[in-house]
Amino acid sequence: MWIPRRIELAIEAIASHLGEIKKSLNENKSAIDATNIRQDDAWSGVGRQIAKMSPDDEYKRGANTYKHKGYRQQVVLNILTGFLMAATIGAFAAAGIYACIANRQLKKMDETYKEIQKQTTLMQNQTIGTKGAVLQFVPSLNVLANREDGPAFSSTVRAWSGRVTARHIVLTVRVQRITLPNKAPIGSPVRCDINAPQLASFETGMNEIAQVCELPGFGTKAADEVMFTRQSVTISGSLVYENGFDQTITQNICQTYIGYRYKSEVKGPNGNTNLVSGEDESFHDCGDFDRILSRAMRFKNRYQENYIPNRP
Repeated sequence: MWIPRRIELAIEAIASHLGEIKKSLNENKSAIDATNIRQDDAWSGVGRQIAKMSPDDEYKRGANTYKHKGYRQQVVLNILTGFLMAATIGAFAAAGIYACIANRQLKKMDETYKEIQKQTTLMQNQTIGTKGAVLQFVPSLNVLANREDGPAFSSTVRAWSGRVTARHIVLTVRVQRITLPNKAPIGSPVRCDINAPQLASFETGMNEIAQVCELPGFGTKAADEVMFTRQSVTISGSLVYENGFDQTITQNICQTYIGYRYKSEVKGPNGNTNLVSGEDESFHDCGDFDRILSRAMRFKNRYQENYIPNRP
């Protein structure tokens, strides 16, 4: 049978390769057999050496070997423990340093925040101080009336100029006639209140709201008693309003009226005649009223005959 040349060459190559594999296996077997023989001889030598050793020698050799191994393990353990302790101490030190830095930064931030708050408050107070609405209560007692039914009392609320508009204005005033100097009440008190939603501020001048109230029995004669410092009018109450910056302002009110008016001539040490005069027709704070009253009474004792009664 005819076989192609290429196939013949391939078969020959395979046969040659199989031969080489067989040769290699035989050589490996021989090498393994030789190695086994050498190992057997070695173990035989170890056995003979062990047979020559006494039990004590074997124990000592094993004990020394165990001690040496345990010592190495202990050294390694000590080294690892040292590294672990050093790492732990380093971690605690790092944590302490970080905590110190964090605390210092927190303190600095807190100081900065407080300073910002302080500056903000100062700016806000400055703005409120220059632009916030300011209202002023101004009472008035008309001692110049010439009608028998009596001079009137008026409550007036004025707004400072150049400010924002005041809102929700509530004035509560109680007006009471009294005697002087003992301050005994005369008749019943009268209310003279003001309620207004707002009061605008002018750029120049003062805007105001006023309420006029009659005082029962306060006629021309009563006005003369006031101007001779024998009677007075005292008021008490409060003024409440919003200043335009969501702040409610409350002013407590307590004032008493002093009236006197005199004109006289006195002779000086060299015989010259000097003209003297004095007057007061205004309300004073209750806290300062006793001092004002004491001064008025001194003038009265000296110039009472020269007092000028209620003007028409």
